[in-house]
Amino acid sequence: MSAVPAPPRLTASLLAPGAVAFLTLGVLQAMYGAAFPLFQERYGVGAGVVGWVASAHFLGSASAPPLVGLALGRVSVRAVTVAGALVLALG
Repeated sequence: MSAVPAPPRLTASLLAPGAVAFLTLGVLQAMYGAAFPLFQERYGVGAGVVGWVASAHFLGSASAPPLVGLALGRVSVRAVTVAGALVLALG
């Protein structure tokens, strides 16, 4: 029987990219507020519709990193990258 390897320790070099990713996600979400009137005018929709789009974008962006982390434990980096590119192209 083989022992299960211990998970990697959380170090600054491991946590820093995640922190930067969430920081940029916050900056991007903050820019939506200023762009609401532009989106309303350009696409002829109400504030509620723009709010739903911004919420859906945030939900997708916030759920992607943990889901990718889980996927990397099961499949290769290449498979995750190809799947991500396909989802991006589909969007």
